[in-house]
Amino acid sequence: MSEKINRVAKTMLERCLGIDKGDDIIVVCDQNRLRIADALAVAADRLEATPTILVLTDEFRKTRAIRKARISKAIENAIRNVDVVVLCVANVQRELEFRRKFIRQIRKSSVRVANLPGITERTFAKIGIAPRIEEIEKIGNDIARILANGKTAFVTSPSGTKIRFELYGWKVPAEISSGYLLQPSTWGNLPGAEVYVAPKAWSANGVIAIDVTIDQDHRMRNVIIFEIRNGRVVAGSIESRDKKAASFLRRALKKRNGDALCEFGIGLNSRIKKATGITLIDEKMLHTAHFALGDNVEFGGEIESNVHYDMIFSKPSVWIDEKQIMKDGVFTYSEKDLLNSYRYFEGKVTDETIIETTPWSWCIRMNGGLAHLWRGGTGRMHAFILGDKETSEAAEKIWTALSHGGSSVAQIAKRTRINLEKVKKVIDFMIFQHVLDIRMDRKGELRGLSKKSEFDENIELLS
Repeated sequence: MSEKINRVAKTMLERCLGIDKGDDIIVVCDQNRLRIADALAVAADRLEATPTILVLTDEFRKTRAIRKARISKAIENAIRNVDVVVLCVANVQRELEFRRKFIRQIRKSSVRVANLPGITERTFAKIGIAPRIEEIEKIGNDIARILANGKTAFVTSPSGTKIRFELYGWKVPAEISSGYLLQPSTWGNLPGAEVYVAPKAWSANGVIAIDVTIDQDHRMRNVIIFEIRNGRVVAGSIESRDKKAASFLRRALKKRNGDALCEFGIGLNSRIKKATGITLIDEKMLHTAHFALGDNVEFGGEIESNVHYDMIFSKPSVWIDEKQIMKDGVFTYSEKDLLNSYRYFEGKVTDETIIETTPWSWCIRMNGGLAHLWRGGTGRMHAFILGDKETSEAAEKIWTALSHGGSSVAQIAKRTRINLEKVKKVIDFMIFQHVLDIRMDRKGELRGLSKKSEFDENIELLS
């Protein structure tokens, strides 16, 4: 067992999974990854945690228990009583349903799960698991926010990608895979990091060209190009001199919804210097993006399939609502593209407009301002400060000043003692961020109130 593997194992458990003294950890591996499992178990032991290794043998993987995705009561009970599970198995598409059910069981408990499908000793030893979490969270939050506020995306690449699709916005927000799994009931792939989102089903039209890696851990020798029409691959459009890649793709299309475009992602990991041929790793590489075909239910989409087929390409250029945020793999967005200040808004609401929180908004005070929280498909909570410092501080005061039944703009200005015109602009900003909404049906009721009751400061406020 090499010292490099041991160091990576310790880094992964300590930094990315927050293993602590007394934690229980299960490492699930197959026969080809026993040395990696041993390294993880030894590292856990040195951190004074209690490791267990569960081996899926080649013969057991052929059983109906795996093919039919049956999870035994013994496994369910074991999961409920541990702190961390690490999955170290081959990336086999036919086992996707088993892994998905396994993860669903995990999410019913407080366990944290790291998934490393297809990892090899060579790759495990060479790779830095994740960049600094602060770096990933900053860029990840920026991109996720742009995707959540956007309605359409347009993506191109030098190899021939040229495709347009719609986004769900805040109804299905982007997921940030940071490479850090420190909260209970969360799971994710290691290494990190990426931002990914489910495109609106059946909305994509254009051409995709893949030149890095295609699922089944195949490093592309030649570009593979195919057409997407109304969200599905046009089977007869596949063109490539890489016969193996074309064969992989054609087999995937035969599965139920295996031809459906289900994911768009952007790699953020600057510590992955070149493609490895391992899909799990290459999709995180900085200056790349990826699409996937098949299932996206686990991260908020509406397409069900028993396959999930990732495809990575280099030097993407990306436009969200016609604003370019990436050019040839380099981020080009600005503060204005983030609409990160109330100064970019006009304040179109009137004094009497009734404002209330949106049903899905969840905010907390953070660093003296207001932060917007959302739960991603992996169960992990994400947070970003609402705007720049001045905007965030004003947003926090407005959020606090809202009554449970809604408040008028004039009421909010009086309670917060913020200039009325500024309040209007900040409220416009918060509506754009889907934290607040306009409740038009209260206008008549408001006009009928006396001035004293209209500006009653004893209304119960939101915490």
